[in-house]
Amino acid sequence: MVLDGVSALRITAGGQPETIKPAAALKELGKRAHVVCHAGYLVNRLALAAQVPQGVVRTAREQAHLDVCELFAFVAPAVMAVPTPRGLSAALGLETGLPDADLILTLSQTLLDRVAQKNYPNSRETFQVAQFLDRGKWPWAKLVIQRLGRDPSGDAASVFATGLNVWDRIDEWEDDGPRPPGAHEPVTAAEAQTFLAGVLGGSSEARPQQVDYAGAATAAFVARETPASNAIVLAEAGTGLGKTLGYLAPSYL
Repeated sequence: MVLDGVSALRITAGGQPETIKPAAALKELGKRAHVVCHAGYLVNRLALAAQVPQGVVRTAREQAHLDVCELFAFVAPAVMAVPTPRGLSAALGLETGLPDADLILTLSQTLLDRVAQKNYPNSRETFQVAQFLDRGKWPWAKLVIQRLGRDPSGDAASVFATGLNVWDRIDEWEDDGPRPPGAHEPVTAAEAQTFLAGVLGGSSEARPQQVDYAGAATAAFVARETPASNAIVLAEAGTGLGKTLGYLAPSYL
């Protein structure tokens, strides 16, 4: 079913086009699934022109229609296209001069044929995703599964939908080099005081007590005599001396 001005046009079971009024179209959309393009837009446009209860509109919107926009997104992901019969056809390089009703039928057939191609990429994962979507009652799922023609016993999707786990098929990599082995390197008072001077810069206020504090804090970083032993430093200094930078200097090293 497609829009035809303010009305709708559908192809009957006998293959004949039939124009129906918006109210009747919404009721038909609520009764059974139709092949459509952008179901949400179609229902909203018909609802603007029809004087029907909201329940009729809601039923039409909640019906699981065979939306070629959804099939397009599944078969040709990441391909940019205008979500109209002509827009989708243009994205696939198909004829765009046909009536919309003919275009969506051609689109459906073309997309399903593409899935059936032997060189369709990642067909196993596509099969698993289609099985997962079939559990969620996606209308196109059974047709996609049928066209893929794979053995369900060998490719059955797990409870966790393995076809969706794309990270399982990505090679591992590291942005940084491997971490160095753990070690306990002592920090000398001179190293801590030199680092502190570099952090403070030459224009900072001279605080000899802060320098001494940083040197004394290095005693906490001496090598352990046993794995269970810890070096502890109890240091006290007046307010405003700069104790924070004083103990951060050796701990950074």
